[in-house]
Amino acid sequence: MITQQKAEQLVYEKINRPDSSWPDKPEMILTRTDERESGWVIYWTSRPYHETGDFRYAIAGNGPYLVCRQDGALFHTGTQPSIEDRIREAELRLHAHLQNAFSK
Repeated sequence: MITQQKAEQLVYEKINRPDSSWPDKPEMILTRTDERESGWVIYWTSRPYHETGDFRYAIAGNGPYLVCRQDGALFHTGTQPSIEDRIREAELRLHAHLQNAFSK
């Protein structure tokens, strides 16, 4: 089982991985965590955008991650359509992941 703290750590590490195509990438930060039955939905953005609100620092495609409570698998929710639809889609992928992982 994964704790909320571990789920947040996994997402923080994922969003802050070095990116050779973005050498001056700013630090990304977690902005909100919502608990769901399946795990946690973790929202994030760039630190400069969070601190200034300046859209020059906004990150495109920064939809939240759903983190599986069972094993910490990450599921990006994307940015379209509505957030609830994206989370439901990520939960469907999470459930398929669990069925596959635990049926072996």
